[in-house]
Amino acid sequence: MSSGEGRESDSVALSVVIPAFNSADWLPTTIAALQDAMLRAHAVFEIIIVDDGSTDHTVDVVRTIIDQNQGVDIR
Repeated sequence: MSSGEGRESDSVALSVVIPAFNSADWLPTTIAALQDAMLRAHAVFEIIIVDDGSTDHTVDVVRTIIDQNQGVDIR
């Protein structure tokens, strides 16, 4: 992975915080679009997803997103 792709070892230039209450339906497309934009801009970034007690399967969706994007700093 080249620098600028959101690696934790790089100095983060941009932190994107996403509040995600009951967001399972829209979160995957939002994260994909955000990653695409940040990578095209060669930004060093991290994505922080904050769930506050969702009653849908948001937590499972976030875990899947993290598992599928090992080279991107998603928390």
